[in-house]
Amino acid sequence: MSIIKTKIITIPCSDPAFNLYGLKERLVLIASLENSHTRAWAEYAPWPGIHHVDIHHAQKMLQNINPRDLDDLCDLDHGLSCYDLALFFKKRWPYPLSYILSSLAFSLNNYHCSPDIQVTLSALVLNNIYTYKNFKYLKIKIGRNLHDEIALINTITPQHIIRLDANKKLNTSNYKNILDNINISNINYIEEPFLDLKNNSYIIDNYNIAIALDESWDEDSSWDYIEATRARYLIIKPSRFSSIYWVMNKAKEAKEHNIIPIISSSFEWIYSASLYAMLVYTIDMIDETHGIWISDFFASSSNNKEIYIKPCDALSLLREEL
Repeated sequence: MSIIKTKIITIPCSDPAFNLYGLKERLVLIASLENSHTRAWAEYAPWPGIHHVDIHHAQKMLQNINPRDLDDLCDLDHGLSCYDLALFFKKRWPYPLSYILSSLAFSLNNYHCSPDIQVTLSALVLNNIYTYKNFKYLKIKIGRNLHDEIALINTITPQHIIRLDANKKLNTSNYKNILDNINISNINYIEEPFLDLKNNSYIIDNYNIAIALDESWDEDSSWDYIEATRARYLIIKPSRFSSIYWVMNKAKEAKEHNIIPIISSSFEWIYSASLYAMLVYTIDMIDETHGIWISDFFASSSNNKEIYIKPCDALSLLREEL
């Protein structure tokens, strides 16, 4: 017989995270699925504006699940294609239950698999730039104070590769000001540069810088829509979508469309980071650098100043929390 345990924990945010996002703490729902021979974990940590189901409601959904569903989850045929598994979870359970249960199933299937690999992480710059000297890829939010942001970018040495994230806040005049006053040779991409996606061509055609989509696409977005944006990168935050298997299938499709999928967190905690590392390994994307490093976002963290994460790193922590 399989049982599910849930617990909501509160994790204080760091001062730099509070200064940037105004959050003093994060609520994290941890779910543990157990049977006689193994254990799996999942996490749900809704972020304002991205996730639309309250964490307490999600916990109630888990607590009210039919025990037979848990047994079916443990007996799931992982030989099925990602497409078929994605359909299974989407049709059987509503979001976010579908996402959480798919994470448990994925974790269950990979519980004993701890490959000797490391997933390379990018760092969101929250502190003094020196804090991130060991990271090759740095993500910088732009659009709050362009003068200071240009100055910050110009302090970054060529050994680093920069990812800019505008969250749709800027216009072409802003970009001319920014890109004409920095060294653009080490810019990897600009994420969500414009509210109007048609303006993406300005950056691509005038500066030959790649575009990354994040909030501008969702589960219903067609490939015709995505390709029309001329995006070279697709940011995938797994917890936005109906299941882990949907994400795996979408990443596969992205590569077939010559678009690079980048797995990114919604500032979840270490369980999601570990699960996403296993996801990156499973979809054979360990050669890319992914945005799942969350260390200095929280006031205390078990992986402070780490530039890699290994799949299943969260297992020892899980035993302490549940």
